Amino acid sequence: MALTFFDYFTEPDKAREVYQQVFAKGFVADYPLTIMDGKLTGVLFNGSVYKDDRGNVLGVVIVARDITEQKKLAEREIAGREKELMRIEELENRICSFVIHNIYLFMCANIKVLRL
Repeated sequence: MALTFFDYFTEPDKAREVYQQVFAKGFVADYPLTIMDGKLTGVLFNGSVYKDDRGNVLGVVIVARDITEQKKLAEREIAGREKELMRIEELENRICSFVIHNIYLFMCANIKVLRL
């Protein structure tokens, strides 16, 4: 059985839908899909109809841009932000502990003074 264009996507129905949108709207931009090419590859699907001078559709230009590196970069950024948030929380905890400790010392000193 021969594979169709749509069979190369993990979700052939969505691929078919976006392909139909190209004809209906004249274009589609940055539609996320996943291609099966020996491995799973995330892509942004872009398409546009190609017309002659009279407006007759001659064909469709479709480009699927690999976004693997973009996804990895975004994941690294998220991980970095999570680490930074953990550091901020740790600093907040230290500051709170320091303030509470110093308030306690101040109160203890004032109680001693009042007892004199």
